Amino acid sequence: MNHKIPFAEAEMLIANFVNHPVLGDVARNKALGGTIAKDSFQPQENPSTGLWSGKMGWYCWDTRLPHAYHPFFLAFEQFNHYDSTAVPGQPGHDYLQVANDQFTYVTGQNIGQLLLNQQQAFSNPINQKVTKAEVIPFVHNFANNFPPYGSNSPFNTQPFGFFNNSPIGGGQCDWEAFIGQTGLQAIRYYFGYDSSEAVNKIRIILVGVDTYGKNMLTNTTNDLILERCDP
Repeated sequence: MNHKIPFAEAEMLIANFVNHPVLGDVARNKALGGTIAKDSFQPQENPSTGLWSGKMGWYCWDTRLPHAYHPFFLAFEQFNHYDSTAVPGQPGHDYLQVANDQFTYVTGQNIGQLLLNQQQAFSNPINQKVTKAEVIPFVHNFANNFPPYGSNSPFNTQPFGFFNNSPIGGGQCDWEAFIGQTGLQAIRYYFGYDSSEAVNKIRIILVGVDTYGKNMLTNTTNDLILERCDP
């Protein structure tokens, strides 16, 4: 399973999100993304034969006031025994990780320049722990109540993005190359939007962040940018 995408595709997906008539409001007033520590995931376990193991980001939509964490955010975990033919409906671990700091979109920002130049100091700690019991209602709320559009259906019928980290054919997978970048201190995620699928998808775009809180991007073929929302 490949996750690496070129800079131009990441730029397009994020631009689709911020320019959408409904999602743009989410980007400006709720979240366009956040930053998590690179060690945000539980230790690797051995997956069952034939099933993938990897990183899972659960979409969480919190309409209560005050918000427990953020109004729209991702809860991350290491997810084992993933089966794309019987997709999971809730997290697999008792605890997940949530970014302490998120950011919104400022109207008029150039997405390409944002990706190249975004620099945001890390909170201390970068993450906070959230329980599975807390996450489940937010995940269900995303699936049932995330702002509808068009046919009055949710944007995403699967409330997660899964990044496979199992080696492919004995070689290095995209996740291993991404997490092994020299100088990587954290991971910044952005929300994107893909209308090319039969069911439109909100996408998760991941970029590396250096010790100064700056995106590790140069708009060259050497950039490591990952994207996923299953399938």
